[in-house]
Amino acid sequence: MLNRILIYILVAFALLGLSLGVYNFFNTPEIVYIRSYDLVDKYEGTKEARQKFDAKKNTWQSNIDTLSYNLKNAIEKYNMERVRMSVAQRVDMEKYLDNKDKELASYTQSVEAKAREEEEQMMQAILNQVNSYVEKYGQDNGYDVILGTSTSGNVMFGNKELDVTEDVLAGLNKSYQGKE
Repeated sequence: MLNRILIYILVAFALLGLSLGVYNFFNTPEIVYIRSYDLVDKYEGTKEARQKFDAKKNTWQSNIDTLSYNLKNAIEKYNMERVRMSVAQRVDMEKYLDNKDKELASYTQSVEAKAREEEEQMMQAILNQVNSYVEKYGQDNGYDVILGTSTSGNVMFGNKELDVTEDVLAGLNKSYQGKE
């Protein structure tokens, strides 16, 4: 009788072990990775946003260059005519040039701050688009985890077969172009 109970217990443990083994075999998490930098860098939305941003930066730089050129010319003119000016005229002109120099410096700082702010907003919008698509991609393809590699080394090694970067990039670009 004791042997029989012991056999039942052993069979129960064997069945439990077998069940857990089968469960683990069929429930192995699906994990893949994406080369994050490549995905964001080659995304059509990133390229277009950068072009628009660069056009704005060029306009701002052109304005700075124009103001700087005008200030330089005004200083050269002042230096050439200075000897013929009265003391009061020189003082007024020096104040004028000093104000213009301060305005240029202030405008330059303002433009640099605006450029940083707009670049941050642009990149955040791009990352939101990419992250949203990657989440949808993961759900549609039954992945439990999608890891992102970065230049700082989040994933030190990954089997190339687990790299879905190109597939995600193709889908992301199709989605961006309205083809998906």
